[in-house]
Amino acid sequence: MLMASKIYLIELQNGKYYVGKTDMIDRRVLEHFTGNGSKWTQLHKPIKVISVLDGNDIFAEEKHTYLAMDKYGIENVRGGSYSTIKLSENDKKKISEVIHSMKDECYKCGKKGHFVNECPINNPHKNIIIPHIRSNIIIGEKQNGGHISHEKYNNFSVKCKGDCENCSNTRICYQFRDEDNDYIYVSCMFCYNGDNWENDMFVVITK
Repeated sequence: MLMASKIYLIELQNGKYYVGKTDMIDRRVLEHFTGNGSKWTQLHKPIKVISVLDGNDIFAEEKHTYLAMDKYGIENVRGGSYSTIKLSENDKKKISEVIHSMKDECYKCGKKGHFVNECPINNPHKNIIIPHIRSNIIIGEKQNGGHISHEKYNNFSVKCKGDCENCSNTRICYQFRDEDNDYIYVSCMFCYNGDNWENDMFVVITK
């Protein structure tokens, strides 16, 4: 009679975790706790077993390794195909892409709602939609002969390049200065989710 495979997750010292698969759960867990398990559990001592799950699915160990990496961080988890102490940059890139794919997120920016070939990071000017701007907003700040000029528009703005205080990305954005000149509203195509431009699209930068 074949013994059922089990997938187990062990919490380790130093904020680390290990995912394993075995047909002899008690024996294998004991090996980890007595220093005879994987190199990862020898380096980071086990604290407790968090979970034991059925592992008859041939992809179960890989799946639960990716899930643990998503929850605890890629650098903090080993298991499945990723049991070496140090992961290569290619390994980390592949893991990140798989996790994003599992969560229906873009490989490049980690956002939902588009694929990597449609990512705003690839082409910040593609499919940009500027919502209707209230008529009392003076839009745009640009250098013109050594001084700043302001222009009023309805649906357009002046392109600029700056750092978004929300997502810390430097990219082409759009600046809007309100009439009292106290604030500049900078639209970041990376942060904008299409719901509420006042809260989501514009990062407020105090003068």
